[in-house]
Amino acid sequence: MKNNLIKIELSRSIKSKTMVLVLFLGLLITVSEIFTYAIPTAIFNERVVVDNYPMASPTTVFQAWIGNINILPQSYIFFVLFGEDIS
Repeated sequence: MKNNLIKIELSRSIKSKTMVLVLFLGLLITVSEIFTYAIPTAIFNERVVVDNYPMASPTTVFQAWIGNINILPQSYIFFVLFGEDIS
């Protein structure tokens, strides 16, 4: 009974236009964050920090998550979608 109910709810959510829209927006925000911040940060860490300053600490995932970077538009969209105050 419980498994049947889960299957019904999942099939309803997958067929919903709203679910497709939410998944698309989430993927758009995530992919744009990866290309505008994560990849350039990784390249900077590899080329500058590791090669030139071996004792420096490179930027980590904990410092670079989407909610911690308030200079990118993706973080504003992220918090607007969740209804949080970013000021």
